[in-house]
Amino acid sequence: MKKIHVVQLMLFLLTFILTTISGAELRYGKSLFGAGGLDIMEIYGGLVYSLLFLTFLTFHEFGHYFVALRNNVKVTLPFYIPMYIGFLGLPSIGSMGAFISIREKVKSRRAFFDIGVAGPLAGFVVAVIIMITGFKTLPPLDYIFEIHPEYIPFGDNYPDYRPGEGETAMVFKFGSNLLFQFAENYLSYDIDRYPFEGEALHYPFLMVAYVALFFTAINLLPIGQLDGGHIIYGLLGKRTHGIISRVCYVAFMFYAGLGFIKPESFDFSFVAWSLGYIYFLYVCLFNVHPERQARLMIAVIIYTAQFMLLYFNSSIEGYPGWLLMGLIIGRVTGIDHPETENEAPLDLKRKIIGVLAIVIFVISFSPKPFIFEQIKGPEPGKDKTSLNHHIEKQESSEFTVL
Repeated sequence: MKKIHVVQLMLFLLTFILTTISGAELRYGKSLFGAGGLDIMEIYGGLVYSLLFLTFLTFHEFGHYFVALRNNVKVTLPFYIPMYIGFLGLPSIGSMGAFISIREKVKSRRAFFDIGVAGPLAGFVVAVIIMITGFKTLPPLDYIFEIHPEYIPFGDNYPDYRPGEGETAMVFKFGSNLLFQFAENYLSYDIDRYPFEGEALHYPFLMVAYVALFFTAINLLPIGQLDGGHIIYGLLGKRTHGIISRVCYVAFMFYAGLGFIKPESFDFSFVAWSLGYIYFLYVCLFNVHPERQARLMIAVIIYTAQFMLLYFNSSIEGYPGWLLMGLIIGRVTGIDHPETENEAPLDLKRKIIGVLAIVIFVISFSPKPFIFEQIKGPEPGKDKTSLNHHIEKQESSEFTVL
């Protein structure tokens, strides 16, 4: 066995272990490092999550792999990326995805398109199957009551549960995408069994389906050398790809940073944060324009537009969790796309597949994919029945790349 294959096997096994632990934590609402921890049967219960998740990742990556071989392009076997943040007290999904490495120059737009589109299409099919299965096999409410006995007195109204006096609880919620909205409305045999949005992470099929769609959408962003960038390059060529990639990246960063700096008080800390944020944008924009002055001007324009929009409407929110993703795209994966020797346009069949991939992106993408809400109980000495419980939203900075 080649040394590189040993590395890949070890990464796969570590990812399998961490996704199993993460799946158990998500399913049973416990932490491996918390009070009581997880027993062996609960860890065993995490296999449902890990096997589903790794099935999705494997189909996605081997979609790329086999199509690359079919196009006579040398590629590596997938590298799985283990990741565990449960020890921080945050929900962990166990992996940051996987990737294959192309070992030689791809010679045609058609080959780039085929390789780029194959992974998302294969992964999307698996994600949809998992999603449909999850909605069609929702367990009765007793399932959630076993995880949260404190909900039992509330019965069907368990979303009304609040922490005790002076206590707080952190609730993890999915964002919203068009495909999940459709599934909620039309795919469930018994919609009353569909978990309240803060409890869906305890349902392995739903959790994996949502995360799989999230991965699929991220990879289909029409930027740089992401799968979506390969697709746009194949459909429209290098020049148009360069324009679309830059426009979409700047728009992505503009949305991500909305609300990150709030124009509420113009003191020293506000000025310092603003200058730091502008510099961060400047760093992210490294590959957008070759000239420093131009990159700085674009960063200032993004900041100014965000500032003015929030100044007149402070309720507008982006998703700061995307900022780190933007940094990785801007400085690691890149904005441009390598040229090929054969720039012949795609045939009609591939153009139709390209349009289908764009549709998949639209219905899978969630502007705010992961949300944490801190729910507060009544303040000491106040009447619980008359208190309007306050919910403070704080978007997660967790991200995953495939």
